[in-house]
Amino acid sequence: MKLTKILNIIWLINGFFFLIGLPILMWKIIEPNRYAEYDNTHESLIIGDALDEAKKKGMVIQTVDYDKPQEVTNSPYFMLPIYAKTYESPLDLGMIEDDFEDIMFIPPTEQPGPGTDGKSKIVRNFSYYSSNRHVVNILFLNYNYEVIRTLLVEKAFISSFRIPEQDYWIKSNGIVSKDTTIKNITFQIAFEDTNNDGKLDDNDNNDLYISDLDGDNFKKVTEGIDIINYHFMKNNSELLIEFHNRSEKKEEYKRKLFATYTIPTETLSMLSEVHERLQKIDESIRD
Repeated sequence: MKLTKILNIIWLINGFFFLIGLPILMWKIIEPNRYAEYDNTHESLIIGDALDEAKKKGMVIQTVDYDKPQEVTNSPYFMLPIYAKTYESPLDLGMIEDDFEDIMFIPPTEQPGPGTDGKSKIVRNFSYYSSNRHVVNILFLNYNYEVIRTLLVEKAFISSFRIPEQDYWIKSNGIVSKDTTIKNITFQIAFEDTNNDGKLDDNDNNDLYISDLDGDNFKKVTEGIDIINYHFMKNNSELLIEFHNRSEKKEEYKRKLFATYTIPTETLSMLSEVHERLQKIDESIRD
Protein backbone atom coordinates (compact mmCIF):
# COMPACT_ATOMS: atom_id res chain seq x y z
CA MET A 1 0.00 0.00 0.00
CA LYS A 2 2.79 2.39 0.98
CA LEU A 3 4.65 1.51 -2.24
CA THR A 4 1.58 2.37 -4.30
CA LYS A 5 1.29 5.77 -2.60
CA ILE A 6 4.97 6.49 -3.21
CA LEU A 7 4.64 5.57 -6.90
CA ASN A 8 1.56 7.79 -7.22
CA ILE A 9 3.46 10.71 -5.68
CA ILE A 10 6.39 10.13 -8.05
CA TRP A 11 4.05 10.07 -11.06
CA LEU A 12 2.33 13.22 -9.80
CA ILE A 13 5.64 15.05 -9.46
CA ASN A 14 6.78 13.87 -12.90
CA GLY A 15 3.50 15.00 -14.44
CA PHE A 16 3.82 18.41 -12.80
CA PHE A 17 7.33 18.98 -14.14
CA PHE A 18 6.29 17.69 -17.57
CA LEU A 19 3.40 20.16 -17.79
CA ILE A 20 5.62 23.03 -16.65
CA GLY A 21 8.76 22.03 -18.55
CA LEU A 22 7.27 21.22 -21.96
CA PRO A 23 6.06 24.76 -22.77
CA ILE A 24 9.38 26.20 -21.60
CA LEU A 25 11.31 23.76 -23.78
CA MET A 26 9.15 24.53 -26.82
CA TRP A 27 9.61 28.27 -26.26
CA LYS A 28 13.39 27.89 -26.07
CA ILE A 29 13.42 25.92 -29.30
CA ILE A 30 11.15 28.22 -31.28
CA GLU A 31 11.43 31.78 -29.98
CA PRO A 32 14.58 32.98 -28.20
CA ASN A 33 16.59 33.89 -31.27
CA ARG A 34 15.07 34.50 -34.67
CA TYR A 35 18.40 33.56 -36.19
CA ALA A 36 19.35 30.72 -33.85
CA GLU A 37 20.42 28.54 -36.75
CA TYR A 38 23.30 30.95 -37.31
CA ASP A 39 25.04 30.76 -33.95
CA ASN A 40 28.51 32.13 -33.37
CA THR A 41 30.18 28.78 -34.04
CA HIS A 42 28.89 28.80 -37.62
CA GLU A 43 31.22 30.86 -39.78
CA SER A 44 29.23 30.83 -43.01
CA LEU A 45 28.49 34.16 -44.65
CA ILE A 46 24.71 34.73 -44.43
CA ILE A 47 23.29 36.18 -47.65
CA GLY A 48 19.74 34.82 -48.05
CA ASP A 49 16.29 35.39 -46.58
CA ALA A 50 17.61 35.63 -43.01
CA LEU A 51 19.78 38.59 -44.00
CA ASP A 52 16.92 40.30 -45.86
CA GLU A 53 14.59 39.81 -42.89
CA ALA A 54 17.17 41.21 -40.49
CA LYS A 55 17.75 44.30 -42.67
CA LYS A 56 14.01 44.98 -42.85
CA LYS A 57 13.83 44.87 -39.05
CA GLY A 58 16.91 47.05 -38.63
CA MET A 59 18.88 44.22 -37.09
CA VAL A 60 22.49 43.10 -37.63
CA ILE A 61 23.20 39.37 -37.45
CA GLN A 62 26.87 39.26 -38.52
CA THR A 63 30.02 41.32 -38.13
CA VAL A 64 33.69 40.97 -39.02
CA ASP A 65 36.36 39.26 -36.93
CA TYR A 66 40.14 39.09 -37.39
CA ASP A 67 43.36 38.24 -35.62
CA LYS A 68 46.50 40.27 -36.40
CA PRO A 69 48.36 41.14 -39.61
CA GLN A 70 50.72 38.36 -40.60
CA GLU A 71 53.82 38.57 -42.74
CA VAL A 72 53.62 37.47 -46.35
CA THR A 73 56.70 35.37 -46.98
CA ASN A 74 59.48 36.77 -49.18
CA SER A 75 57.94 40.22 -49.31
CA PRO A 76 57.62 43.47 -47.35
CA TYR A 77 53.85 42.90 -47.18
CA PHE A 78 51.36 41.86 -44.51
CA MET A 79 47.95 40.26 -44.91
CA LEU A 80 44.96 40.50 -42.59
CA PRO A 81 42.36 37.75 -43.18
CA ILE A 82 38.83 38.81 -42.24
CA TYR A 83 36.26 36.33 -40.94
CA ALA A 84 32.50 36.41 -40.52
CA LYS A 85 31.23 36.29 -36.94
CA THR A 86 27.56 35.68 -36.19
CA TYR A 87 26.02 37.35 -33.17
CA GLU A 88 24.34 35.06 -30.64
CA SER A 89 21.63 37.72 -30.37
CA PRO A 90 20.97 40.04 -33.34
CA LEU A 91 22.08 43.63 -32.71
CA ASP A 92 19.86 46.66 -33.30
CA LEU A 93 21.36 48.70 -36.12
CA GLY A 94 20.95 51.89 -34.09
CA MET A 95 23.15 50.50 -31.32
CA ILE A 96 26.22 50.07 -33.52
CA GLU A 97 29.07 52.39 -32.63
CA ASP A 98 31.83 53.20 -35.09
CA ASP A 99 34.78 51.71 -33.20
CA PHE A 100 36.95 52.14 -36.28
CA GLU A 101 37.23 55.91 -35.85
CA ASP A 102 40.75 56.96 -34.89
CA ILE A 103 41.03 58.32 -31.36
CA MET A 104 44.59 59.43 -32.01
CA PHE A 105 46.56 59.02 -35.20
CA ILE A 106 50.35 58.91 -35.19
CA PRO A 107 51.85 58.92 -38.71
CA PRO A 108 54.11 55.93 -39.32
CA THR A 109 57.83 56.59 -39.25
CA GLU A 110 59.75 55.89 -42.38
CA GLN A 111 61.68 52.65 -42.01
CA PRO A 112 63.79 50.84 -44.57
CA GLY A 113 62.47 47.58 -45.86
CA PRO A 114 64.19 44.32 -45.01
CA GLY A 115 67.79 44.23 -46.18
CA THR A 116 67.65 47.59 -47.96
CA ASP A 117 70.76 48.97 -46.22
CA GLY A 118 72.90 46.35 -47.92
CA LYS A 119 74.01 44.87 -44.60
CA SER A 120 71.07 43.67 -42.54
CA LYS A 121 69.37 40.45 -43.54
CA ILE A 122 65.96 39.46 -42.24
CA VAL A 123 65.05 35.81 -42.55
CA ARG A 124 61.41 35.05 -41.96
CA ASN A 125 60.64 31.63 -40.56
CA PHE A 126 57.55 31.34 -42.73
CA SER A 127 56.85 27.75 -43.64
CA TYR A 128 54.10 26.49 -45.92
CA TYR A 129 50.96 28.39 -44.93
CA SER A 130 47.38 27.37 -45.47
CA SER A 131 44.32 28.90 -43.83
CA ASN A 132 41.29 26.71 -43.38
CA ARG A 133 39.34 29.17 -41.24
CA HIS A 134 36.38 30.63 -43.06
CA VAL A 135 37.60 33.92 -44.56
CA VAL A 136 35.35 36.44 -46.30
CA ASN A 137 38.01 38.92 -47.43
CA ILE A 138 41.69 39.87 -47.01
CA LEU A 139 43.41 43.20 -46.49
CA PHE A 140 46.95 43.63 -47.82
CA LEU A 141 49.25 46.07 -46.03
CA ASN A 142 52.68 47.47 -46.81
CA TYR A 143 55.77 47.47 -44.58
CA ASN A 144 54.37 50.37 -42.51
CA TYR A 145 50.96 48.71 -42.11
CA GLU A 146 49.30 51.02 -44.61
CA VAL A 147 46.52 49.48 -46.69
CA ILE A 148 47.54 48.54 -50.22
CA ARG A 149 44.28 46.94 -51.28
CA THR A 150 41.30 44.80 -50.35
CA LEU A 151 41.39 41.50 -52.22
CA LEU A 152 37.67 41.23 -53.06
CA VAL A 153 35.08 43.86 -53.93
CA GLU A 154 32.00 41.66 -53.53
CA LYS A 155 30.63 39.14 -51.04
CA ALA A 156 32.45 35.83 -51.14
CA PHE A 157 33.63 32.89 -49.07
CA ILE A 158 37.34 32.04 -49.13
CA SER A 159 37.49 28.42 -48.02
CA SER A 160 41.31 28.33 -48.05
CA PHE A 161 44.39 30.16 -49.26
CA ARG A 162 47.99 29.06 -49.62
CA ILE A 163 51.50 30.41 -49.90
CA PRO A 164 54.28 28.01 -50.99
CA GLU A 165 56.80 26.58 -48.58
CA GLN A 166 59.79 28.77 -47.76
CA ASP A 167 63.14 27.28 -48.74
CA TYR A 168 66.45 28.69 -47.53
CA TRP A 169 69.98 28.54 -48.86
CA ILE A 170 72.91 29.25 -46.54
CA LYS A 171 75.84 30.70 -48.45
CA SER A 172 79.48 30.04 -47.61
CA ASN A 173 79.72 33.36 -45.76
CA GLY A 174 76.83 32.33 -43.52
CA ILE A 175 74.26 34.66 -45.09
CA VAL A 176 70.86 33.06 -45.60
CA SER A 177 69.34 33.62 -49.02
CA LYS A 178 65.56 33.68 -49.35
CA ASP A 179 63.59 31.68 -51.87
CA THR A 180 62.90 34.16 -54.66
CA THR A 181 60.65 31.70 -56.52
CA ILE A 182 57.75 32.44 -54.13
CA LYS A 183 55.67 35.04 -55.93
CA ASN A 184 52.02 34.02 -55.57
CA ILE A 185 49.13 33.27 -53.24
CA THR A 186 46.31 30.92 -54.22
CA PHE A 187 42.70 31.00 -53.01
CA GLN A 188 39.63 28.79 -53.25
CA ILE A 189 36.62 31.09 -53.36
CA ALA A 190 32.83 30.74 -53.67
CA PHE A 191 30.97 33.80 -54.94
CA GLU A 192 27.53 32.23 -55.34
CA ASP A 193 25.12 30.35 -53.07
CA THR A 194 24.98 27.36 -55.41
CA ASN A 195 22.96 25.13 -53.05
CA ASN A 196 20.45 27.92 -52.29
CA ASP A 197 20.61 27.57 -48.50
CA GLY A 198 21.04 31.29 -47.86
CA LYS A 199 24.74 31.00 -46.93
CA LEU A 200 28.14 31.11 -48.57
CA ASP A 201 30.27 28.29 -47.16
CA ASP A 202 32.16 25.08 -47.94
CA ASN A 203 29.00 23.51 -49.33
CA ASP A 204 28.93 25.92 -52.28
CA ASN A 205 30.90 25.44 -55.48
CA ASN A 206 34.24 27.24 -55.39
CA ASP A 207 36.93 27.94 -57.94
CA LEU A 208 40.68 28.43 -57.72
CA TYR A 209 42.19 31.93 -57.97
CA ILE A 210 45.72 33.31 -57.83
CA SER A 211 47.37 36.67 -57.10
CA ASP A 212 50.73 38.27 -56.47
CA LEU A 213 52.00 38.39 -52.88
CA ASP A 214 50.40 41.82 -52.37
CA GLY A 215 47.00 40.72 -53.72
CA ASP A 216 47.54 42.35 -57.11
CA ASN A 217 46.92 40.61 -60.46
CA PHE A 218 44.02 38.61 -59.02
CA LYS A 219 42.95 36.00 -61.60
CA LYS A 220 40.69 32.97 -61.89
CA VAL A 221 42.48 29.67 -62.53
CA THR A 222 39.67 27.10 -62.76
CA GLU A 223 35.93 27.06 -63.39
CA GLY A 224 33.31 24.33 -63.23
CA ILE A 225 35.44 21.66 -61.52
CA ASP A 226 35.62 20.38 -57.94
CA ILE A 227 39.18 20.72 -56.66
CA ILE A 228 40.45 17.84 -54.53
CA ASN A 229 43.89 19.34 -53.91
CA TYR A 230 46.62 21.31 -55.65
CA HIS A 231 50.37 21.76 -55.28
CA PHE A 232 53.01 24.34 -56.21
CA MET A 233 55.51 22.66 -58.56
CA LYS A 234 58.61 23.44 -60.67
CA ASN A 235 60.08 26.15 -58.45
CA ASN A 236 56.61 27.53 -57.75
CA SER A 237 56.00 28.41 -61.41
CA GLU A 238 53.23 25.85 -61.87
CA LEU A 239 50.24 24.38 -60.06
CA LEU A 240 49.43 20.67 -60.26
CA ILE A 241 45.68 20.37 -59.69
CA GLU A 242 43.76 17.24 -58.68
CA PHE A 243 40.05 17.53 -59.41
CA HIS A 244 36.70 15.92 -60.21
CA ASN A 245 34.39 17.03 -62.97
CA ARG A 246 31.50 18.82 -61.29
CA SER A 247 28.46 16.53 -61.46
CA GLU A 248 25.69 14.91 -59.41
CA LYS A 249 27.47 11.56 -59.32
CA LYS A 250 28.22 9.93 -55.98
CA GLU A 251 31.77 10.71 -54.82
CA GLU A 252 32.89 7.09 -55.15
CA TYR A 253 31.98 7.07 -58.86
CA LYS A 254 33.83 10.26 -59.74
CA ARG A 255 37.14 9.91 -61.55
CA LYS A 256 40.12 11.88 -60.26
CA LEU A 257 41.68 13.98 -63.02
CA PHE A 258 44.77 16.18 -63.28
CA ALA A 259 45.55 19.58 -64.73
CA THR A 260 48.46 22.00 -64.63
CA TYR A 261 48.38 25.76 -64.50
CA THR A 262 51.51 27.52 -65.74
CA ILE A 263 51.63 30.76 -63.77
CA PRO A 264 53.84 32.97 -66.03
CA THR A 265 51.75 32.21 -69.13
CA GLU A 266 48.39 31.81 -67.32
CA THR A 267 47.81 28.52 -69.15
CA LEU A 268 45.57 25.74 -67.83
CA SER A 269 46.20 22.31 -69.41
CA MET A 270 44.61 18.91 -68.85
CA LEU A 271 46.96 15.92 -68.52
CA SER A 272 45.08 14.14 -71.30
CA GLU A 273 47.71 11.49 -71.99
CA VAL A 274 47.76 10.50 -68.32
CA HIS A 275 43.96 10.29 -68.32
CA GLU A 276 43.96 8.08 -71.42
CA ARG A 277 46.47 5.65 -69.89
CA LEU A 278 44.52 5.53 -66.64
CA GLN A 279 41.38 4.76 -68.63
CA LYS A 280 43.09 1.85 -70.38
CA ILE A 281 44.37 0.44 -67.09
CA ASP A 282 40.87 0.75 -65.65
CA GLU A 283 39.41 -1.10 -68.64
CA SER A 284 42.02 -3.86 -68.30
CA ILE A 285 41.10 -4.66 -64.71
CA ARG A 286 37.39 -4.81 -65.67
CA ASP A 287 37.97 -7.35 -68.48
